[in-house]
Amino acid sequence: MRVRSASLMLVVLALALAVAGTACTPTGEEPSTIPANATSPAETTPPAEATETTGATASPSRTEGDHQVIRVDISNGTVTPPPAPVDVQLGRRVIIEVTSDANDEIHVHGYELTAPVTAGQPAQLMVNATIPGQFEVELHNDELQLFTLRVQ
Repeated sequence: MRVRSASLMLVVLALALAVAGTACTPTGEEPSTIPANATSPAETTPPAEATETTGATASPSRTEGDHQVIRVDISNGTVTPPPAPVDVQLGRRVIIEVTSDANDEIHVHGYELTAPVTAGQPAQLMVNATIPGQFEVELHNDELQLFTLRVQ
């Protein structure tokens, strides 16, 4: 019975993420991208529709053009999807997008990159994944873990 409940929870979570992802971009609008020559660590662009890159488990990661986007939402201290490792290919450009109900700062340990988060507005941080290893990504002020970036 536990397996059936866990499977049902995964299906419900996947459907909720799919609905939330399609609600972010108006129909017919072109997805936005960050230019290849962008060097600023924090840039704000509207979220774009994309397909999840993993199978049965919910993942905040998707591929858009030549970069990987990792999207996380925080509400009342709850991280969605729950913190988990996210695999990234060494040398890949990664955009971390965080929407929170409180002001804070995205912080990527090891890379020592930060970007401000304004409540209710998507914040983005660009990471060039050039250092292999595992790196905690958190909301800095609240010390709330968002996920672990695994660069390999």
